[in-house]
Amino acid sequence: MSKQARYQIGLQRELPGGLVVEAVYVGNYGYDIEITRNINALPNTYLNTDNSRTAAMNSNNTFLTAQVSNPFRGLAEFQGTGLFNSTIARSQLLRPFPAFGDILTSNNDGKSWYHAGQFRVEKRFSQGYTVQGSYTWSKWIQATEYLNAADPEPMRMISDQDVRHRISMSAMYSLPFGKGRAFLTDANGLMNAFVGGWQIQGVTQLQSGFPIVFANDAFYSGSEVSIPSDARTTGQWFNTASFTSVLNASATNATPVNHLRTLPFRFDSARRDYIKNVDLSLLKDIQIREQMRVQLRLEFINAFNEPYFPGPVVNPTSSAFGQISAANQENYARRAQVGVKFLF
Repeated sequence: MSKQARYQIGLQRELPGGLVVEAVYVGNYGYDIEITRNINALPNTYLNTDNSRTAAMNSNNTFLTAQVSNPFRGLAEFQGTGLFNSTIARSQLLRPFPAFGDILTSNNDGKSWYHAGQFRVEKRFSQGYTVQGSYTWSKWIQATEYLNAADPEPMRMISDQDVRHRISMSAMYSLPFGKGRAFLTDANGLMNAFVGGWQIQGVTQLQSGFPIVFANDAFYSGSEVSIPSDARTTGQWFNTASFTSVLNASATNATPVNHLRTLPFRFDSARRDYIKNVDLSLLKDIQIREQMRVQLRLEFINAFNEPYFPGPVVNPTSSAFGQISAANQENYARRAQVGVKFLF
C-alpha cells in the first residue's frame, strides 16, 4: 500500500488598505507506490549500448534473434505455443525464466517528491472592486517507471504532470452608476434598472507546459533536447538533432531493437505549449424586491482565442518527428454565452 508524508507551513499577513498577503510551502513525499514491472525481461547485459545503428548493433541483434535448437520441443505442456517448435530465438533462452514470456507483476518500489511555494495577494472587496493574484512554483519528481524492463530500480525523473509555474489572477469591478453609487446616485427605479448593477469580471490563467513524453526508444546523443522558446515553431518543437537515429537511419529502422535505453521518458526542459487563458464576464443585476433580483450574464470563455497546441510527434519513425502536426487545438476556441439567473 502506498504511503505519503505531507507537510505545509505558511504565513499570512493583513496589510493596510484591505490587502492580504500569504506565502505557503507545501511538500509531499510518496513512497511504497505500487508499480508494474516485467520480472522475465531480457537482462540488460545482452542489450546493445551503441547510440547509433552500427555493425556491432546489427550483429548483436542477429545473435539474439537467431533461431537455435529448442530444449522445450516435444514437452506436452508447451504444445500449441512457440516453445513447442523445433527452434527458438536465442533471446528467449537468455531470459531469467526461459520457459515463459513476459511476466508482469507489481512491487512497491515507487516514490514521488513534490515541493511548491504558493504566494497570494488579495485586495478585499471595497470601493466596488476586488483583485486577487496567486503564483505557484512547484517541482514534481517521481520514480515510478523502469527505463529498461530489467533495470534494478525505477528511474527518477520529472513527472508527466509537473507544472513549474502557474499564475492566476482575477478581478471584479462594480461600475459606479446607479442608486447609492458615485454617479446617478438618485436614479429612480426605471433609470436605475438601466444604469445600475453592472459588473465586469475577469480571470487570467498562465501555466507552464507539461513535459513531453518520449514513449518510444531512440538513439539519443545526450545533447540538449529543448530549444529556446523564441526559436520554437510548430515545424520544430524540440531539437531532433539530439536523436542520431533520425539523422543516420531511414524512418523504417529508426527505432532501436534490443537496445539499452538511455533516452529518458521526459526532460525537465522539453515541454509542451504553455496554457494562457483569459475569461471575461459582463454582469447586470436587476433588483426586483429587497430579496429578489435577476442577473443577466454575458461571458467570453478564452476571450482572446489563444490556442493550446497538441503535443509534438515523438515517434522517431515518423516524418513529422518533432513537429506539431495535428490540425486541431486542445482547448476550446473563443466562446460567448448568455445566461439569466433569478436569485431570491
